[in-house]
Amino acid sequence: MERMLERNLVLKILSACLAVLLWLQATAISGPALPQTVRDIPVQYRNLASGLVLLSGPASVNVTVRGRSDLVRHLSRDGFTAFVDLRGAGLGRSTFTVSVEGPEGIIIGPIAPDNLPVDIDAWDNRQVPVAIYTLGSPGTDHAMKDHQTRPTDLYVEGPRSAVQLVSHVVAKVDISGATQTIARTVVVRPVNAEGAEVQGVTVTPSTVDVQVSIVRLPPARQVSVRANLQGRPAAGYVQGEAVVVPAEARMWAQSTVGDVLRYLWTHPIDIEGATGTVERDVLLLVPEGVDKVEPVLVHVTVPVTEVTEERELGEVPIKMTDLGPNLRARLEPQFVALTVSGPRSALAALDVSEIEVRASLAGLAAGTHQVRLTIVLPQELTLKSSAPVEVKAVLETL
Repeated sequence: MERMLERNLVLKILSACLAVLLWLQATAISGPALPQTVRDIPVQYRNLASGLVLLSGPASVNVTVRGRSDLVRHLSRDGFTAFVDLRGAGLGRSTFTVSVEGPEGIIIGPIAPDNLPVDIDAWDNRQVPVAIYTLGSPGTDHAMKDHQTRPTDLYVEGPRSAVQLVSHVVAKVDISGATQTIARTVVVRPVNAEGAEVQGVTVTPSTVDVQVSIVRLPPARQVSVRANLQGRPAAGYVQGEAVVVPAEARMWAQSTVGDVLRYLWTHPIDIEGATGTVERDVLLLVPEGVDKVEPVLVHVTVPVTEVTEERELGEVPIKMTDLGPNLRARLEPQFVALTVSGPRSALAALDVSEIEVRASLAGLAAGTHQVRLTIVLPQELTLKSSAPVEVKAVLETL
């Protein structure tokens, strides 16, 4: 009995050693289970209901996986599929869990990020008009008479939030230098009410046939341009004569209107409440019956200055300068009366101490002399009169 037990124990020990040897051999061949991060796996969106559209852009995730070294060693993102199940999703933004599937024998670990925000909108379409936008100007003595498109309306489709922004579609046509009717097929683009292009929608069809009629005009006439001023400057300010550059424009008209027009107006220029010069680049108004004007844009300068007034200053002290050595002097009179002009605000704030009245005694010897006064005013002010203009200087030896 004891011999049988010893024999069984030996067999068990041998079996255990054999198992360890087999495990060591398998590990040497395949290697231990190792972690690895697979990066930038693109995310698929599945099971989105009919009539809905995905607004969210492309997304990707990273995933940490484990497996035998011989399997992990050759992994790439192409062997994995990351997806979001949108079954039951509605309009608006929601957050969904990301799932990842990988090769057989690979254990999927943490996913980063493990959920994604998704924006969903309804699919929509509507009919909008076609508008022609011309670039440039026809050749000399020619004008655009009219234009037309075929078709006149197109369909836009896409996410409802984008489709509702579309006001119309635009067909751009360059008519620079044209002297005859233009007919061409033009690709259109969808725009909003402000003229900005709307992204994410499709226009059907994507092109229209455009015809722009160009006609020859009678010889041009030269007419003056007048600034169309609206409003008044602020209280205490006055408006000067507006200067228009260029002061004249050329005008073409097939009707008799051109025979009686002597000038063209600009679009309105608002000077209401202005406290300084107003400058604008302004379009010219084209009267009915006039086919073309050049230039279409002029520069207008409207001088606006503060009201100019006068102020009398009764006794401004006179300062003697440049008196020679060993001399003393006195002035008769010692004060001067001034009249100055300038902006109302500058006159109101003027202090006599800001005015310098000088009598220069440079080079004068003892005796009586007539000395002309030098008057220095603040920059904004102008001297209108001085009483007196000269003073008597009496110089005596010390």
